[in-house]
This record gives sequence, structure tokens and C-alpha cells, in this order.
Amino acid sequence: LCLSISQNIVFSLAVLLLTNLALTWWWDFWLARQFDLGRLAWRKNEVFRLIKACIPLFLSAFLSLLLINSSKYLLEHLSDDVTQGHFNMIFMPATVINLLSGFVFKPLLAEYGEAFKKQDFSLFYKIFGKNIAFLFGLEMLCCVGAWIFGTPVLGFLYKADLSAYRVPLLL
Repeated sequence: LCLSISQNIVFSLAVLLLTNLALTWWWDFWLARQFDLGRLAWRKNEVFRLIKACIPLFLSAFLSLLLINSSKYLLEHLSDDVTQGHFNMIFMPATVINLLSGFVFKPLLAEYGEAFKKQDFSLFYKIFGKNIAFLFGLEMLCCVGAWIFGTPVLGFLYKADLSAYRVPLLL
């Protein structure tokens, strides 16, 4: 918003920095004083257990981001700026879809875990099947929308002719 109003990137970044500092102070210092943090004792074993429990989540997120961005890294190495720009324009919807799918699947991880822990594989596959069916339907809807509106809307947003990229957008 600041950039669109001021048309000055340095000023906008300074506003962003000041906003982040103000919100960090407000959230981390002012609000934190309302909690009795003195009661919380440092429990090294529990911290290390938490870190150990989070390693698979970290590896999953890291490998997912690496896989998603590896094509961009390769393209950066092998092509020119114009090709990279077109790729990023076409790739943006996939990035948004990936981000939004996390909001669908991450809350379901607990349900998957409970079904697996109880060894109720019929429930596990039932949840999985519903998710796959939902995603397939959503994917078909998105593909139809992308075929009709994708390149014109992205071209309008980025002020570029992307009509030649209709099929790559679907892929």
C-alpha cells in the first residue's frame, strides 16, 4: 500500500521496517508482560524432546520448499531474465495454490496421525480418499478457470502478453 501510494521503494521498506519493529515491541514486550513468565522454568529435556519431535516437520517443509523452488533455481542458472520473469508470472498461481493447500492439509495431519496411531487404516484411507476427491474437483475447477481467465488476468496484473503460456499455466 505504501509503495503504491508513494512510488518510492526505499521509503516503503523503511515504513515496513518501522512497522515490524513497532509490532514486535507491542507483541513481544508489551503483551508478554501480561503473562506470568516467571512460573515457566527452563526444562532442557522437554525442549530437546520438542526439537526432536519437530525434526520430521522441519524436513518435510524444507524438502517441500526445495522441490517447489528447484525449477526456479535451474531456470535462473540456464536462462535469461525475460524467461525467468515469464516463468515467475506463470508460476505464481501454483505458489498460491500450494500455500492454500497447506491450510487444508495441515489441520488434517492430527486426524491422519490419530487414525494411524489407532491402526484404523479404514478411517485413514477414508480421510485420504475424501481429500484426494476434494482436491481433484478443486483442481478441475481451477484448470477450467485458468484456461478461460488465467493468462488474461495474469497478463493484466503483470502488464505482459502471456497468451502464449496458456498450456504451461495449466501444467
